[in-house]
Parts: sequence; structure tokens; C-alpha cells
Amino acid sequence: MKPAYDLYAEINPAFIAYLLQRFVKKFCEESGNSPHISLAYLAIPISLTGTLEFTFSATNSKTGFLPWLSRFPEVRTGLHSNIAASKDLTLSGLKAGVHGRLLDIVDGNCLALGDAKGPPDNLKRKLPSKPKACVSRIERLGVWMANAGNPATIFSMLEVQL
Repeated sequence: MKPAYDLYAEINPAFIAYLLQRFVKKFCEESGNSPHISLAYLAIPISLTGTLEFTFSATNSKTGFLPWLSRFPEVRTGLHSNIAASKDLTLSGLKAGVHGRLLDIVDGNCLALGDAKGPPDNLKRKLPSKPKACVSRIERLGVWMANAGNPATIFSMLEVQL
């Protein structure tokens, strides 16, 4: 018997909150700073876009954001529509994360880890392959964006207008 793949599990606000928690954790570990909340609206659609997996599989956390974009300029293709399509999903995930205390909003516009214990670090390896790949992509984005500069620079690199 072949198990059914549940796409809706990936767009569940709780899963999005988990993705954002992993993004914030990696960003903070890398830079010592909290990411601006606007970066969530980039990280979620990029991490959920399975067609970009090949662009991540040829990299590691040390690759960097700009070198990744230079190697794979097609990342920008369709990004505007993906951002627009996922804005409500991202907002739902942010609300779920803040409500569940996985995330906190600090300084009025930055995301930080909340005071809830959160999922265990080894949860990722227990996930099916597609959700696991989403988690890996968003963690890598957290590291890369932490080193890429301020949000305006990151939006500019992606050719997305603020």
C-alpha cells in the first residue's frame, strides 16, 4: 500500500509556524540578531516551492545568498506571484507561531524565538521527504539571509519591490 501525500499538511498554519521557527533559529544563531518580519514573506514561498529543490541541492549553508542567486537566476522567475499567493499563508503561520509562543515579535518589526519549548530539533528527520526538504530549504535561507545584509538588500537581490 502506497501512503497518500498530503499537500495540505504543508500549508497548515502550524507547519508554517514550525518553518518560521526554524528560519528564525538559524538566522539568530548565524547573526546574533533577529530577522525583520518582512523576510518571512520571502522565506516561506521560496521554501515551499518544490521546483527550486535542485537549486538548493547544489549548495550548502556556506554557499551564501548572492552566490546562490548568481548560479540560479531562475529563482526570481515567478517569485512575485509566489509571494502574492502565499502572503495569507505566511500571515496565518506568523499568527500561529506567535499565538503558540514559538515566535515573538520584538522591537516592533523583528521575529525572535518565543518562550515555548517548541518542537524538538530531531523532528525534521522524522518528516516525510517533501516537508523535510522544505525545512532544510528554510534553514539554509535563515543562514544565508543572516549574512546577506538588511531586508532592503535581500529584496533588491531578489528583484522584489518593498
